[in-house]
Amino acid sequence: MRVKLSLSGDRLIFPVNPLQMSVKHEAAHTSHSILNYGEIVIPDSKKLIKVNFEGFFPREKAPYVVTDVLQSPTYYVDKLTSWMDSRNVLAFITEECANPIRISCIITSFEIDEKSGAPEDIYYKIALKEYKDFKASASTVTFRVETNTNNGEEVVSKETEPGRESDKKIPETYTVKSGDTLWKIAKKCVGNGSKYKAIAAYNNIKNPNLIFPGQVLKIPSEVVE
Repeated sequence: MRVKLSLSGDRLIFPVNPLQMSVKHEAAHTSHSILNYGEIVIPDSKKLIKVNFEGFFPREKAPYVVTDVLQSPTYYVDKLTSWMDSRNVLAFITEECANPIRISCIITSFEIDEKSGAPEDIYYKIALKEYKDFKASASTVTFRVETNTNNGEEVVSKETEPGRESDKKIPETYTVKSGDTLWKIAKKCVGNGSKYKAIAAYNNIKNPNLIFPGQVLKIPSEVVE
């Protein structure tokens, strides 16, 4: 077995294999309590992998040392502490074992101990957590000032991003087809089905449910929010 951590070509191989390594794969979920039914669970995307193991850095070369070159215990401690404190993203790799691992990670905790029976060896416990790159996408919101033609007042409105429903050109008229409802027409022409009442009022339709195929509806160019 080989246990490695590396950063941009700077590699650390643990000189003694851990006695035990815990690799935790955990599923994310949300629980809800439904009245008169009980608890339900809704699965979500999986959580980040957690790795915990412990071992020691020996002072002297011994048969259990798996590296060709053995550094001093303080060398390993200083490097791991430096990587953790600088919040570097590392590559964690295990090879020649039953469950090989290769993930990007950060060191979340690093604990060291010295024992009376081996005063020159340093014992450690280390915890790693998988790292996934995340970049938030930037968006730009612009505003424009328009003059209301009815009262001459200036109105500030937000410009939406290209390609959205609200950017579509509103048709002047629409011919009702079989199966149409005013809600569907408002959704198609204006981009919001809840604006069907405005179309009904614009066409003097008292009952929005009473429209018929072939009927030509006038679509208001501006729909009040």
